[in-house]
Amino acid sequence: MKQFTLYKRPTKKKNKYIYYVQFRDSNGNRMTAVSSGATSKSKAETWAINQLVNGLAKTSENPKFSTFAKNWFVWGKCKYLERQINRRDYPRSYAEHQRRLLVNHILPYFEDYKLSKYRCNSN
Repeated sequence: MKQFTLYKRPTKKKNKYIYYVQFRDSNGNRMTAVSSGATSKSKAETWAINQLVNGLAKTSENPKFSTFAKNWFVWGKCKYLERQINRRDYPRSYAEHQRRLLVNHILPYFEDYKLSKYRCNSN
C-alpha cells in the first residue's frame, strides 16, 4: 500500500489544479489532506516523497475534533477565514455567529471524537 494518496483540486484559474496529498497513518488510514503546492502530478509525488524521507509528513497525528476545531471561526486565527476574507467580503459578525454555533451545538457532542475515524472519500 502506498504511503500517500494524491488528488487535485481546482484553483480560481480555469483548467488549473493544485495537487493535495493525504498521508496514511500507521494503521493505513488516510489523514487530513495537505497542499503540495504543485500543479503537476509528478511534482506533487516528488514533494510527498521528500516529505516522508525528511520526516516532515505527519503520519501519526490523530487529533480529537475539539483540537481540530480550536481556532475555527476565530477571527485572526482561522486559516479558513483568512482564505474566505481574501476571496470575498466575509463579515466578522457572521464568523462570530458560526463560532457560537460550533461551541454551543457541535462541540458538546463531537469534541472527543477522533478525526481519523471519520474521513471523506475524495475519489
